[in-house]
This record gives sequence, structure tokens and C-alpha cells, in this order.
Amino acid sequence: MLGLAGNSIGGKIPAEIGSLSQLVELHLSSNQLSGEIPAHIGNLTELSTLSLNGNNISGQIPEEIGGLLNLDSLDLSMNRLSGPIPNQIGELRDLRILNLSQNNLIGTIPFQIGNLVGLQDLQDLSYNSLTGEIPAQLGKLTRLQSLNLSHNNLSGEIPASLSSMLSLVAVNLSYNNLEGPLPDGSVFSSSQSSAFTNNKDLCGKVQGLRPCNALSTDKGGGHKDNKLVVAIVAPLA
Repeated sequence: MLGLAGNSIGGKIPAEIGSLSQLVELHLSSNQLSGEIPAHIGNLTELSTLSLNGNNISGQIPEEIGGLLNLDSLDLSMNRLSGPIPNQIGELRDLRILNLSQNNLIGTIPFQIGNLVGLQDLQDLSYNSLTGEIPAQLGKLTRLQSLNLSHNNLSGEIPASLSSMLSLVAVNLSYNNLEGPLPDGSVFSSSQSSAFTNNKDLCGKVQGLRPCNALSTDKGGGHKDNKLVVAIVAPLA
């Protein structure tokens, strides 16, 4: 294990770190590291924990991270990372914790994340600039307990497949451009409205959201009938 968290270390992560091929845990969080994540980090094939959160790391997430097949926890949050989330993250089948929040990530959420069936504790992609729809494949994450996609630019409807996430106890989809009905499932009916606030037009059984397919009614409780009246006026002789 290499644990150097919280030591005010500055500068770049050296490429030579890739030579530590037997390293199991790398903790460099809460420092002042800058520059990019070196592609050589993909050589750390025995790594189970990678914590780089709370730095000033910029650039894109290297595709080589997808080669860390023993990775259990990946935390790159609270940095200045940009560009898309690499599809190769979907190769990390042993991943249990994924936190990419509070960066400048753009593009869509890769549907390959749905392959991470071992995810349990946290999938946090909040406070980025992600666009597009929520992939229906996320419904395969049946062990996931917490899902936070808030404060992005996601659009479209919430996939009905998310109702299959039976272990989910916390969800936050607020501050996006989502619309349509909430999926079935206890977490989507028991959550506070703040979990879905500031979207385009979500509806559901959560207090604070409008009911789906609500029909306007008259004062007597009956449905209003919309009648078309056609007037035919004969010209005066």
C-alpha cells in the first residue's frame, strides 16, 4: 500500500508510478496534485483501491484505467477532470465503489457502466456536465445502494429498468432536464421530492411532483367535456 493522503503534496503524479506493478492500494487524496493521470497507471494490474480525490488533477480519465481488473474502489472526485467518461470503465467487473463527482466531465454516461454488476456502495457522477439520457443498462446494477446523478444536463425519461435496482435505498436525480414518470419501485416512491427537483417535467407519486396523466376536473369533480361549437351564419337577404 502507498498511502500519502492529506500531505499537501504538489506537482504531477510521476509516470514511474506505473513500475509499482505489485501495488495493491494507492491513496493520494486531499493533496495539491496537478497535471494529468499518467496512462502508465494502467500497469498497476494488482491495484484494488485508487483514491485521487480532492486534488487539482486535470485532463481526461485515461482509457488504461479499464485494465485495472482487480479494482474494487475508484475515487477521482473533486478534481478538474474533463472530457468523457471512458467506456473502458465498464471492464472493471470487480468495482464496488465509483465516485467521479465534482469534475468537468462531459458527454454521455457510458452504457457499459451497466456491466459493473458488483457496484454496491456508491455510484456518484454528480456535479459534472454530462448530457444525453440515463442508460437503461443501469437497471442491471441490482446490488447498488446509492445512485447520484444530480447537477448534470441529463435529459429524456428515467428508464423504467431502474425499478429493477432492488437494493437501491438512496437516489438523487435533481438539477437535470429529465421528464416523464418516475419508475416503479420503493426508492422512487419513498424519496423526498428534493431528489427529483429542478428537472424539466417529472411526474409521479412523490409529494411535490405532479401526478402523472392528471386530468383537469370541474368543481363537481367530474371531467370537463370539451365541446366544439360550429356556428353557421346565413347572410341577410
